[in-house]
Amino acid sequence: MIQQTPKSGEQSPNTVESGGKEVAVGDWVRDAEGDDSKMLVVECFDIPADEFGILQTQSTVAEENPGYPADDPVVKVVFYEGLNYYLDGWSVEEVLDKAVRANGKLGDTRISAYSYPLSRVTPIQ
Repeated sequence: MIQQTPKSGEQSPNTVESGGKEVAVGDWVRDAEGDDSKMLVVECFDIPADEFGILQTQSTVAEENPGYPADDPVVKVVFYEGLNYYLDGWSVEEVLDKAVRANGKLGDTRISAYSYPLSRVTPIQ
């Protein structure tokens, strides 16, 4: 069964862990594939990547990231550059108050949120 968000009545966890790596909502991460872009974690899901659907591509997070474990939990991130481009004087708290909509946008902004398997992101200290 493919789902994009927790079932009705379920809460998204604030942290996810797999393979000794833990990431929380509000953490800064980078793409483990070498992209140096800084990203903010805005949601965490205990849903395995092979069950987490991406509405825009009609595929799963695992299908979009074949080099990573299909049973990884999923994190949604927004790029730092996008936050700076679309939001004036933003704060992490302000960003985290905005819900990610079904179309993948952060609240009423034009900022896209992206879903990654946990093992694809690396926390920034």
